[in-house]
Amino acid sequence: MRETQAPPIGEVEFQFEGLAYVMLFDWGALAQYERAMQESIFAIFAELERYQVAAEAKVPNLMRYAPRMSAVGALVKAGLARHHPEVDYDLAMRMFADPAVQAALGAASEASMGGGDADAGEPAPAPNMKARVPAKPASTGTKSSRAGSKPAARSKASGARRRG
Repeated sequence: MRETQAPPIGEVEFQFEGLAYVMLFDWGALAQYERAMQESIFAIFAELERYQVAAEAKVPNLMRYAPRMSAVGALVKAGLARHHPEVDYDLAMRMFADPAVQAALGAASEASMGGGDADAGEPAPAPNMKARVPAKPASTGTKSSRAGSKPAARSKASGARRRG
């Protein structure tokens, strides 16, 4: 009797336009994304997580938290490359508009990073929203004078005697 093996971590099946697809984020897919975008895979994962947290918090102007679409297309294409090398960038972008593909992308990427089990549907705990909103730059202190202010009174030299 042959045992059924569990799918690799980061592998998720989904349907798109009546066809079955398998998205897999293994080392090869992650490297393919990094080659295509010339950046770490963690950059797009952070953008996607930030967008998801903002959406769940019902933040106004949600689109300002949206990830870069070029990176999303490259990520979908990389995730499908192992099982579906025929999927090109244009099809990957069309697929991403489908909520089922978005869910598969989230589950596969979370599972590949150790954030949950793709089959069990157990997502990683949501991060603190404050950590995802860019902080304002730190102040350098108050200015010694402001434009248009009167000059300070002339000070006397230290230790000088007053001449009579």
